Amino acid sequence: MAVGYQITQEGINSLAGALAVRLSNLAGDTNNFATAVAGLSLTGVGFSAPDAATMTTAVGKLSTLTGLYYGTTSIGPLDNFDTDLAVLRGMGAPG
Repeated sequence: MAVGYQITQEGINSLAGALAVRLSNLAGDTNNFATAVAGLSLTGVGFSAPDAATMTTAVGKLSTLTGLYYGTTSIGPLDNFDTDLAVLRGMGAPG
């Protein structure tokens, strides 16, 4: 028997299904979060004006991703969402 993780049809089906469920749940959670944040005054809950602008931009990027998932949004130019959202992960300046 080979060492390590064995690739099988069952394993591929299981992982593909699990990833699809995770992505669906993430899209729903992100959509709910973006909707909640859109209804807030971010400066009213303690963000400085520059930080509120950064958060609004980042949440807009998250909304774009969920729109792509649900087929309600399209994008023209290439966009690097990993870079755009790095600020939310504490990894850099706004994209």
